Amino acid sequence: MNEDEDEPESEVEEKPKKKAKAPAKAPAKAPAKPKANTKAKAAPAPATKSSGGGSDPDFLEGKKVIITGTIPGHERKAAQAILEEAGAEFAKSLNKQVELVILGSKAGPDKLSKIEDLGLETIEWAELADKLGLEVAPEKKAANVEAGSAPDSIDGMTLVITGEIDGHTRSSAQKVLEAQGAKFAKTFNKSVELVVLGTNAGPDKLNKIAAQGTDTCSWDDLVAKLGIDAEASEPPKKKAKKA
Repeated sequence: MNEDEDEPESEVEEKPKKKAKAPAKAPAKAPAKPKANTKAKAAPAPATKSSGGGSDPDFLEGKKVIITGTIPGHERKAAQAILEEAGAEFAKSLNKQVELVILGSKAGPDKLSKIEDLGLETIEWAELADKLGLEVAPEKKAANVEAGSAPDSIDGMTLVITGEIDGHTRSSAQKVLEAQGAKFAKTFNKSVELVVLGTNAGPDKLNKIAAQGTDTCSWDDLVAKLGIDAEASEPPKKKAKKA
């Protein structure tokens, strides 16, 4: 063999290189389901949502309450004092912060309508007294006090208002009449010249009025006689006296 001849190169069969495995893809996550709202929406409160029965001396402890209507056998302040002894706190007005409305008899329609609108919890006085272990005074009989004729002027007269005045708080009703020159007594006494009767006046007041023989007139008759727009948001200005 000629040494100058190249030896045929032996063909080496190259093994195909293994392809590097691509990193395994994580399985695609299913789109997250929206979380269910676990907070149940509160159903609208009924007009007069009543408290449950059963004796519970601590039922009023720390609760913000208000009384509406007439409490049998008690003046409003006396009834409040009894309930404050039982741990209640009294709200100054009917609002969303009130936790319990105590219903006496003859509660005014405006108050009941507002209680319904606010969805407040209510309880009858008799039921509350039973729950707290209080004695319920018997319903007092009220004297039959009929409204007399309204005067032509109340300028300089000393008045009191008793009962509920539709569309007004006691304070706003007084301002309407003060604008006509009336003065208001702090308590019902012999200096009072005229009692203005609203609706649902308490029996104690009516009995005192009858015993004292004080002149009376209804709110509606009085404002009509004086020519007052009782529905006005601002009390009318006092009319100037004619010379």
